[in-house]
Amino acid sequence: MSPIFVSALIWLVLAVSLGAYNLMWILIDRIDATKVASLFYPGPPVTILMAWVAFGDKVQITLRSENGLQQCIYKIGEIIVN
Repeated sequence: MSPIFVSALIWLVLAVSLGAYNLMWILIDRIDATKVASLFYPGPPVTILMAWVAFGDKVQITLRSENGLQQCIYKIGEIIVN
């Protein structure tokens, strides 16, 4: 195994997996669980944006993806207002 692979694996296990899990529990302690759960709504659109920026992926907007994006934006706006 190469050192790059080992360092990437350590990063994914410790920072991404365990770090995100611990951060979720810290947020649940501080704010309502429903508000913490709402933070998962921007996940898909942000992932699409990151893939477009980092890898140059083509973004094809279909009726289904447009509907999903609208729902995400609506839910985020609803959470911000409340």
